[in-house]
Amino acid sequence: MRQRVKHWCLILIRNLQCQWSEISMQREESLAEKLRKYTASGIYPMHMPGHKRNVPICIKDLLCDIYSIDVTEVEGTDNLHQAEGIILQAMQYAAKVYGARDTFFLVNGSSGGILSAMHCCSRKKKKVLMTPGAHISAYHGLELFGLEPIFVDTEYFEDIGITAGLNPEKVMEKIREQKDEFAFVYITSPTYEGVILQVREIADIAHAHHIPLIVDEAHGAHLHFLKQEQNFSALDCGADLVIQSVHKTLPSLTQTAILHIQGEMISRDEMERSLTFFETSSPSYILMSAIDVAIRYMDEMGKKKLAQLWEWQQEFRAQIGKLNYVFCWNPGQDKTKYIAGIDQTKLILGAKINGESMFGEQLQEILRRDYAIETEMSGVEYTLAMLTVGDDKEGIDRLLNAMKDIDWRIHKEEIVCWPREEITLSLSVGDRAHHFVYAYPPDIPILRPGEIVSEEKIEIIKRYLRSHCHIVGL
Repeated sequence: MRQRVKHWCLILIRNLQCQWSEISMQREESLAEKLRKYTASGIYPMHMPGHKRNVPICIKDLLCDIYSIDVTEVEGTDNLHQAEGIILQAMQYAAKVYGARDTFFLVNGSSGGILSAMHCCSRKKKKVLMTPGAHISAYHGLELFGLEPIFVDTEYFEDIGITAGLNPEKVMEKIREQKDEFAFVYITSPTYEGVILQVREIADIAHAHHIPLIVDEAHGAHLHFLKQEQNFSALDCGADLVIQSVHKTLPSLTQTAILHIQGEMISRDEMERSLTFFETSSPSYILMSAIDVAIRYMDEMGKKKLAQLWEWQQEFRAQIGKLNYVFCWNPGQDKTKYIAGIDQTKLILGAKINGESMFGEQLQEILRRDYAIETEMSGVEYTLAMLTVGDDKEGIDRLLNAMKDIDWRIHKEEIVCWPREEITLSLSVGDRAHHFVYAYPPDIPILRPGEIVSEEKIEIIKRYLRSHCHIVGL
């Protein structure tokens, strides 16, 4: 009897040990644990979010204990959807900093702001004038609101394969063709790669025909704080609605964004109503606090930090310019591309070997694998590194030294270009697309649902796939 009890006790202990082991394993493999291991690996982030995991002390002190400020709408905490107290004061402060008439906090990113802006402006008219290189959220807005897009083509930098500027005269021509029947004009500036459009000229044309201009400035929340001869901020250039991702280029948390209104063409009440459709009824006070402290930091320290960053990137570009095989792309002074400027905090990096361009994905992989540097994204022939106020000189020098070493390894023939593979697609010319097809990132559709597939679009998709870029929707 005693032996039998001992036997069952041992089985019970083993079972408890197994259960505890499973619990421990689950705890060790949680998402939070995996992320901590990733960040502890020492990989340097040349990508968003803008804080770069190098948060200023003044922000860290305020947000270090996020649970202490994770509250809900009770007496004294205000309500984002009917802001009258502390949230309203924070949004008014942001509006004052940026020079907006009204500013709204967004807790589901610029995508929610884009949808809200499109909804607000399209209640009476259904035609919209836009560039085809819009973010996929804008295309979702077209579908949701039953809008008819009239596309105006942008220019193109053939040498690197990225979108260039928009000829304002083309905007004028389209407006005249459609007899001013547009609900709004929609453009993206700066682009993912930092190309800044001639927003002021486009705004003047739109306003002359009583049409509001919406600018997706998700990648340009920092432009207002840059000390330059010309201010490239869309708000400063006369746009009516501007959506900015605070988390992309400022020291804020992922998912934080803001929407600005300027002028008298957009009703605050109508905008507030549209925001309730596309923003959660339980907005995170953690995210709203992150927006507020990031903007206050930029107002107090941003210009100084960005001026320092500007010097660092100039030194970086000068050093890269001395190398033989790798490069940091710059468009020069080509006035036929209709750009107002280039955001120099975006480093478009590439390499050429025996006249052949290295795939952006290959350069990104080399930087990740051999130098523990992660870039933001890759195009066919480049990889994009983002500089923000979260960077320090040590991090930028680390990227510079990596690029110098890659240049030397190419010279020693230790690195060769990946082979160009033949790509076969299930899509054929004349087919009708059933889904959005786009490279991720940058989330700009190549094909829209219902679009007839052309030879040009087939070749674009093949180029992306051949260079190992990730394509969604095939």
